[in-house]
Amino acid sequence: MLCRSDREVILGLYQRNGMELANAPPAYQDCKAIVLSAVSENGHALLYASERLKNDYAVVGAACEQTGFAIVHASETLRNSETVALTAVKQNGSVLCSLSGTQQRNRRIVLAAFDQDPDALHFASDELLRDNEFMRAAVELNGEALLFAPPELQKDKSLALIATRTYPALFADMESYTEHHNDFDIVNAAVSQDGMLLQYVSGDLADNCFLVVRASASNGIAHVFASSRLSGNCGHGILEYINMRLTAHRGFHAFLGGTMTLKTVKKRRRTSPRRRCFLTWLDLGEATSISVKQQIAGFLGVPSAAEVVDLSQALDNICALKCCCVDDDFSGCCEWLDFGDGLGGYYDDE
Repeated sequence: MLCRSDREVILGLYQRNGMELANAPPAYQDCKAIVLSAVSENGHALLYASERLKNDYAVVGAACEQTGFAIVHASETLRNSETVALTAVKQNGSVLCSLSGTQQRNRRIVLAAFDQDPDALHFASDELLRDNEFMRAAVELNGEALLFAPPELQKDKSLALIATRTYPALFADMESYTEHHNDFDIVNAAVSQDGMLLQYVSGDLADNCFLVVRASASNGIAHVFASSRLSGNCGHGILEYINMRLTAHRGFHAFLGGTMTLKTVKKRRRTSPRRRCFLTWLDLGEATSISVKQQIAGFLGVPSAAEVVDLSQALDNICALKCCCVDDDFSGCCEWLDFGDGLGGYYDDE
């Protein structure tokens, strides 16, 4: 029997180089503590473990955590175990290529492999790739999954929309599916995350001011891919639209500010100013007044708080390129913007 110091020396040897297990005597190859030390340093050392330990969950699990492909050295029973397979693919998604057909049809295993390595879907079963429910779960993880789907699922708008949100580059990769490039919702999802994707848009959507603003808010260069009406003359068309929308926003808030007055209200021993509105239906509490003002803004076509942020960012991005012919009408457009409270910024009950 080994003394404590000898045991520590032996364990230390395999902790430094697990593959030394290949030269170990059979007694060491059947010692769980020694084999665990070896496979924790190099999972492929499992190849030299005894048959008994190749069927041990703890040993095989430790080997697969170190390198997923160690699963090929496990016993047949553990190679077919969902728990062990999950451990392996979470370490290296490509391990899916070495698993059985049953495991390549297992949703949990394939999704875990795909989450670790998107290319793992090359090894998923065709049956699974044709499954709408599985593909929906996959594109929610990473939209790149849609590239592995059959044509009928790639044309599905709901799947394409989710995929574009999680993997915007998909919009360019799926260039052959022109119906997606002409869909407002999908284009909006794509350009809002990567404005340069506007170059794949044509027709009416390339002339859509809202989409061009979303794209320019993401990347100022994007406006050059808009229609000639908006991108011509150094982007004068889109700048004119931005200025018009921001002016409408400013005018609406100026109107709301004009309905307000400051009234001195005594509160116990101190005096503090309090805003009161001449329009009584705007003086019904903060939540109500903001809701009413948002409805009025929507009715009048005034840009919402989120749109104003995009307009301002797009203006800043385009002007920052120093290649746009911005005349005096556009100078200082952002100086007066106040996004603090959105549409409620000009009314505060207290």
